[in-house]
Amino acid sequence: MILEQYNGPVKLLLENTAGQGTELGLTIRALVEIRKASKYPEKIGYCFDTCHAFAAGQWDEETFDKLLEDMEQTGYLDNLICIHFNDSKVPYGSRKDRHEKIGKGEIGSDALAKFLRSEKLQHLPVVLETPVDDEQEYAEEMVYVRNLQG
Repeated sequence: MILEQYNGPVKLLLENTAGQGTELGLTIRALVEIRKASKYPEKIGYCFDTCHAFAAGQWDEETFDKLLEDMEQTGYLDNLICIHFNDSKVPYGSRKDRHEKIGKGEIGSDALAKFLRSEKLQHLPVVLETPVDDEQEYAEEMVYVRNLQG
Protein backbone atom coordinates (compact mmCIF):
# COMPACT_ATOMS: atom_id res chain seq x y z
CA MET A 1 0.00 0.00 0.00
CA ILE A 2 2.83 2.38 0.81
CA LEU A 3 4.62 1.78 -2.49
CA GLU A 4 1.37 2.23 -4.38
CA GLN A 5 0.97 5.74 -2.96
CA TYR A 6 4.63 6.76 -3.06
CA ASN A 7 6.08 8.47 -6.16
CA GLY A 8 9.23 10.07 -4.76
CA PRO A 9 12.84 9.55 -5.81
CA VAL A 10 13.87 7.44 -2.79
CA LYS A 11 13.65 3.64 -2.94
CA LEU A 12 12.63 1.22 -0.24
CA LEU A 13 15.76 -0.85 0.50
CA LEU A 14 15.62 -4.50 1.44
CA GLU A 15 18.56 -5.57 3.59
CA ASN A 16 19.95 -9.08 3.91
CA THR A 17 19.56 -10.61 7.36
CA ALA A 18 21.78 -12.71 9.60
CA GLY A 19 19.12 -15.44 9.64
CA GLN A 20 17.95 -15.14 13.22
CA GLY A 21 14.62 -16.76 14.01
CA THR A 22 12.04 -16.41 11.27
CA GLU A 23 13.48 -13.35 9.51
CA LEU A 24 13.06 -13.08 5.74
CA GLY A 25 15.93 -12.15 3.46
CA LEU A 26 18.65 -14.58 4.44
CA THR A 27 20.00 -14.79 0.89
CA ILE A 28 20.28 -12.32 -1.94
CA ARG A 29 18.16 -14.68 -4.04
CA ALA A 30 15.35 -14.43 -1.44
CA LEU A 31 15.53 -10.64 -1.60
CA VAL A 32 15.41 -10.72 -5.39
CA GLU A 33 12.29 -12.90 -5.24
CA ILE A 34 10.63 -10.49 -2.79
CA ARG A 35 11.35 -7.59 -5.15
CA LYS A 36 10.06 -9.53 -8.16
CA ALA A 37 6.84 -10.38 -6.31
CA SER A 38 6.08 -6.70 -5.71
CA LYS A 39 3.76 -4.75 -7.98
CA TYR A 40 6.35 -1.97 -7.83
CA PRO A 41 9.82 -3.52 -8.18
CA GLU A 42 11.15 -0.25 -9.64
CA LYS A 43 10.59 1.35 -6.23
CA ILE A 44 12.68 -1.26 -4.40
CA GLY A 45 16.45 -1.60 -4.10
CA TYR A 46 18.89 -3.41 -1.83
CA CYS A 47 21.26 -2.65 1.01
CA PHE A 48 23.98 -5.25 1.60
CA ASP A 49 25.13 -5.71 5.21
CA THR A 50 28.55 -7.36 5.54
CA CYS A 51 28.05 -8.55 9.14
CA HIS A 52 24.66 -10.08 8.31
CA ALA A 53 26.03 -11.89 5.25
CA PHE A 54 28.98 -13.25 7.24
CA ALA A 55 26.82 -14.37 10.17
CA ALA A 56 24.34 -15.96 7.76
CA GLY A 57 27.14 -18.04 6.20
CA GLN A 58 26.63 -16.27 2.86
CA TRP A 59 29.94 -14.41 2.57
CA ASP A 60 33.53 -14.61 3.70
CA GLU A 61 36.85 -14.15 1.92
CA GLU A 62 36.68 -17.58 0.26
CA THR A 63 33.10 -17.23 -1.02
CA PHE A 64 33.30 -13.59 -2.14
CA ASP A 65 33.69 -14.33 -5.86
CA LYS A 66 30.68 -16.67 -5.77
CA LEU A 67 28.65 -14.00 -3.97
CA LEU A 68 29.48 -11.41 -6.65
CA GLU A 69 28.58 -13.90 -9.36
CA ASP A 70 25.20 -14.53 -7.70
CA MET A 71 24.65 -10.79 -7.34
CA GLU A 72 25.23 -10.32 -11.06
CA GLN A 73 23.25 -13.33 -12.28
CA THR A 74 20.16 -12.51 -10.21
CA GLY A 75 20.05 -8.78 -11.02
CA TYR A 76 20.71 -7.94 -7.37
CA LEU A 77 23.82 -5.96 -8.24
CA ASP A 78 21.87 -3.74 -10.67
CA ASN A 79 19.63 -2.64 -7.79
CA LEU A 80 22.19 -2.51 -4.99
CA ILE A 81 22.06 1.03 -3.59
CA CYS A 82 24.37 0.98 -0.56
CA ILE A 83 26.54 -1.08 1.76
CA HIS A 84 26.30 -1.34 5.54
CA PHE A 85 29.92 -2.07 6.37
CA ASN A 86 30.45 -3.85 9.68
CA ASP A 87 32.65 -6.47 11.23
CA SER A 88 31.04 -9.34 13.16
CA LYS A 89 31.30 -10.27 16.84
CA VAL A 90 30.11 -13.80 16.04
CA PRO A 91 31.62 -16.57 13.91
CA TYR A 92 30.79 -17.32 10.28
CA GLY A 93 27.41 -18.99 9.92
CA SER A 94 26.30 -18.34 13.51
CA ARG A 95 23.07 -16.61 12.37
CA LYS A 96 23.30 -13.90 15.00
CA ASP A 97 23.22 -10.19 14.26
CA ARG A 98 26.09 -8.80 16.34
CA HIS A 99 28.01 -5.94 14.75
CA GLU A 100 31.59 -5.20 15.71
CA LYS A 101 33.99 -2.36 14.99
CA ILE A 102 35.86 -2.70 11.72
CA GLY A 103 38.96 -4.86 12.15
CA LYS A 104 38.01 -6.00 15.66
CA GLY A 105 35.78 -8.93 14.76
CA GLU A 106 35.59 -12.30 13.07
CA ILE A 107 35.47 -11.29 9.40
CA GLY A 108 39.13 -10.35 9.09
CA SER A 109 40.99 -7.51 7.43
CA ASP A 110 41.75 -9.45 4.24
CA ALA A 111 38.07 -10.24 3.58
CA LEU A 112 37.00 -6.68 4.36
CA ALA A 113 39.70 -5.26 2.09
CA LYS A 114 38.78 -7.63 -0.75
CA PHE A 115 35.17 -6.52 -0.43
CA LEU A 116 36.03 -2.80 -0.51
CA ARG A 117 38.43 -3.19 -3.43
CA SER A 118 35.95 -4.94 -5.68
CA GLU A 119 35.50 -2.88 -8.85
CA LYS A 120 31.84 -3.92 -8.97
CA LEU A 121 31.11 -2.32 -5.58
CA GLN A 122 33.35 0.76 -5.53
CA HIS A 123 30.68 3.11 -6.85
CA LEU A 124 28.38 2.43 -3.89
CA PRO A 125 28.14 4.47 -0.69
CA VAL A 126 29.51 2.63 2.34
CA VAL A 127 27.90 3.32 5.71
CA LEU A 128 29.63 2.33 8.95
CA GLU A 129 27.05 0.77 11.22
CA THR A 130 29.25 -0.29 14.07
CA PRO A 131 28.91 -0.04 17.85
CA VAL A 132 30.90 2.80 19.37
CA ASP A 133 30.98 4.32 22.84
CA ASP A 134 31.96 7.73 21.53
CA GLU A 135 31.31 9.21 18.08
CA GLN A 136 35.03 10.05 17.78
CA GLU A 137 35.65 6.34 17.32
CA TYR A 138 34.03 6.63 13.89
CA ALA A 139 36.90 8.86 12.79
CA GLU A 140 39.37 6.09 13.69
CA GLU A 141 37.26 3.53 11.84
CA MET A 142 37.06 5.71 8.74
CA VAL A 143 40.86 5.94 8.65
CA TYR A 144 41.07 2.16 9.06
CA VAL A 145 38.55 1.61 6.24
CA ARG A 146 40.36 4.02 3.92
CA ASN A 147 43.59 2.11 4.56
CA LEU A 148 41.79 -1.14 3.71
CA GLN A 149 40.74 0.36 0.37
CA GLY A 150 44.39 0.69 -0.55
